[in-house]
Amino acid sequence: MFVDYIILFSVLLVSAMYLSLFERKIIGRIQLRYGPSYNGVFGVLQPIADTLKLLFKRDALKNHSYCAIFAICLLVCSTLMISSFIPFSKDYFLINDKFSLIYIVVFFIINSIAEITIGILSKSKFGVISGIRIYLQKLSYYIPLMLIVLIIGKTCNSFNIIDIINDHTISIIYLPHIFTIFLLLMLMITNHVPFDFSEAESELVAGNYTEYGGILFGLIYLSEYVNLINASSLIVTIFFGISSLFYTILKIMLIITTIIIIRAILPRYKQKDAIIICWKVIVPILLAHYMILC
Repeated sequence: MFVDYIILFSVLLVSAMYLSLFERKIIGRIQLRYGPSYNGVFGVLQPIADTLKLLFKRDALKNHSYCAIFAICLLVCSTLMISSFIPFSKDYFLINDKFSLIYIVVFFIINSIAEITIGILSKSKFGVISGIRIYLQKLSYYIPLMLIVLIIGKTCNSFNIIDIINDHTISIIYLPHIFTIFLLLMLMITNHVPFDFSEAESELVAGNYTEYGGILFGLIYLSEYVNLINASSLIVTIFFGISSLFYTILKIMLIITTIIIIRAILPRYKQKDAIIICWKVIVPILLAHYMILC
């Protein structure tokens, strides 16, 4: 079991490195740029060059608490734990628990707590403002997410992801509105455009990650991309189903590509608009759906 964890986490970290290159290439093409192309053929060595730069770059911990290191470790650990509950094929999964879907939501919440702590402990006005933004937005995002979890559990009579996959009643064909809402919530929870309020570069420099550098920033950076993989894997697992490992990875890459294209073409929403969408549109739809099931 320990070896399986090491293999999964190693594959995820390497995948996150090259996912950053994949994202930069797609956005570059959409915006009529080349993206990284100098280090290796088609820039394939660029993630390794970035990693080495961050490893040997001195960390600047002068302006924020050393407790921030523990918050970053919490972020990394909770992100990797989410991966251990998501099956990548019907035969390969690390943890198969009857409440696995609820555990995933709990670790997403721990992720958010770590992000808030990272911002506040930076002792930078940009980080503190970003931490407050994360608190306000996560409060409105996780309530509809829990409603979706209740709807899935009620429909399948189980919170176990393997049971949900085998049930076949939760899919993009039968529940397109739930799929659309779930995709929006995953964009919100993982801080992706058009809901990247915590990292609004034009307003907050780098948000709660301002003033972090070196290996600390590298860990945060990798956690973001692993979270993107987690969110895409969860969408595929619940709404598209899984079969062989190859087709599951293909579906995950399709969702990731869609999210990257959304980042390239859409502007950022205002935070109040996203919160209004959650409370006045998403929550009523989910409550109505749940009442119909009951």
